[in-house]
Amino acid sequence: MRILIIQTAFLGDVILTTPLIRRVSEFFPLSEIFFLTTPQGATILQNHPLLREIIIYDKHKTESSLLALYKKARYLKSRKIDIAFLPHRSFRSALLAFLSGIPERVGFRGAIGSVMLTKTVERDLSKHEVERNLSLLSPFTDKIKPAYPEVYPSREDYEFVRRELKEVFADRFGWRVIFAPGSEWATKRYPRIYYAEVGRILLEAGVRYIILIGGKEDRRICEDIQKRIGKRAINVAGLFTPLQSCALMTMCSLLISNDSAPLHMASAVRLPAVGIFGPTTPKFGFGPYGRLVKVVETELDCRPCNPHGPRVCPLRHHMCMRNISPYDVADAAFELLVKRFWLLRTNPELFIFPPK
Repeated sequence: MRILIIQTAFLGDVILTTPLIRRVSEFFPLSEIFFLTTPQGATILQNHPLLREIIIYDKHKTESSLLALYKKARYLKSRKIDIAFLPHRSFRSALLAFLSGIPERVGFRGAIGSVMLTKTVERDLSKHEVERNLSLLSPFTDKIKPAYPEVYPSREDYEFVRRELKEVFADRFGWRVIFAPGSEWATKRYPRIYYAEVGRILLEAGVRYIILIGGKEDRRICEDIQKRIGKRAINVAGLFTPLQSCALMTMCSLLISNDSAPLHMASAVRLPAVGIFGPTTPKFGFGPYGRLVKVVETELDCRPCNPHGPRVCPLRHHMCMRNISPYDVADAAFELLVKRFWLLRTNPELFIFPPK
């Protein structure tokens, strides 16, 4: 049997779909699993042991036309897929699966294009996105076990990170904390001066290094925060691939991030994480997923104002982020660091990566 998973949304969405790969492989043990995603999504799926093929669909650039969609459907038809799972609720994804002639097409009820699906599942808004994605298996089984996201950095990824941060890892003492201050959506970014203040509080209280990560587009934001914090802040934004950033996370103690992909990367490598939420809310189902996680947010009548976070605050005050004190973020960070310290001594298997 050949099974296709289609997820062409953001990087974080791809990470939150990886538990479905695990459970599909267990329920269909002799199947070959294919995963169709964007070029960015493909970067986080490299080395995945359960995937037969990662099929890249560059829907925003080189394959944005209807002709390209038709060609991709012809390619999928040549793969002789038996079942397609569609966590992504887009019309284009449903059309692609339909044109590919895949006999069984499973997605969410009420999604755009659901008329082109053969089986639909209710999307339970009270659950985390990981659990919603796993529910796509419910037409086949009522015994769906929980699962964490998974990523698989290579040995070369680990070696590259250690080379680039040689001085950091030569120092074996003290906590290393990662900051991920970027986001594609401007209103989801915690203010730079607040991040810098959190960094200074943590360093004064015993944290050894602050490491700032992100894409090339986040480089200037991270540089500004680095300068404000001082010499024990290290900016690697734009230097590491997503999998290399995951490798880095396995060698650190904590992540502090906006509502963006690094939160889900941390879940995949079992790294404790503090999520800072402003215009969005974890109630949408995209909060940090795991045992050692904390969400910092403030109550306002105007939030949440958008599922993704608008480009500009509709009320022009951005109080959903500005009202969050750096001391509250630092308190959440220290609470997780202390819990991690004790759990490493009592339940070290919680932090084994990759999990056995």
